[in-house]
Amino acid sequence: MRGTEAPQADSGADAFAASDGCPMGDPADCGLGDATRPDSPPTDAPHDGPSDAFSPSDAHADAMERDAAPSYESELYQRLPGDPDPCAPTGADYVSGSTTTRRPYGDPAAYPGTNFLRYGLDPDAVRPELVRYEGPRDPAVPQLHTLWSDDRGGGLRDAYLILDWDTGRPILDAPWPATAAGLTSAPAEIVEVPDSHYDIGGGFDAIVLYATTETITLHYGREDDPVTGYTIHIRGVCVDPRLRALYDANHAAGRTELPTVRGHQPIGRAHGRRLIVAIRDTGQFLDARDEQLYGR
Repeated sequence: MRGTEAPQADSGADAFAASDGCPMGDPADCGLGDATRPDSPPTDAPHDGPSDAFSPSDAHADAMERDAAPSYESELYQRLPGDPDPCAPTGADYVSGSTTTRRPYGDPAAYPGTNFLRYGLDPDAVRPELVRYEGPRDPAVPQLHTLWSDDRGGGLRDAYLILDWDTGRPILDAPWPATAAGLTSAPAEIVEVPDSHYDIGGGFDAIVLYATTETITLHYGREDDPVTGYTIHIRGVCVDPRLRALYDANHAAGRTELPTVRGHQPIGRAHGRRLIVAIRDTGQFLDARDEQLYGR
């Protein structure tokens, strides 16, 4: 994912139109300077224990109660009477696998590299349309359209700019105009591991770096580290209770093992009518609208 020109979007294109620009990857290749990594997290942030029932964090509960809550917050958890339970089991089974190096980031609940809820989002950053980047393509990149069993290609509803967890300003290591995507979902719809051409052993694609009733972080490698290789954050998913229990047990045992998952394997259910997804490559957030992430 290398190139030489800065990204350019065709503002007059229809939704899902493509435009040429600088490819994803190292911004130094685009004349944008060296990428930086997220700052070290606070060490005194609270860590909520595991829960088998859906219970939004205090921050999210407060946000949903405020009149000024962002629209994406309400749609993440929008359910109607009679909608299925988003935290019901998917029926999938899960196993653990060994991890290699671990980044010394402390509590994964406090570190935004593992807990995507630590970041803010600017929902008015850019139009939600797919873009095309020039340069080499990575045939192994995880495919976001495979989040669902029907592998649907559309559904790009919103585009966001990720905001720094500490300052509230756009993060410094993301030169792209959009670093997270809002994708259409249905309440309690099963969410699957985005498929890739990676094999970390035993036919598995990724390990679970973090899992709660609201979010999951998947890393396409054996490293307990979100800044090596590809890492995907999914917000608005209630992770399967079996997978959460296995993750919590592995975390309590020192994280020498973490849950391993395959492409297309169910990992939970959508809470409401939107999922928010972001993808990193060696730590840097990519443009979540890049068409190569959607099988194009």
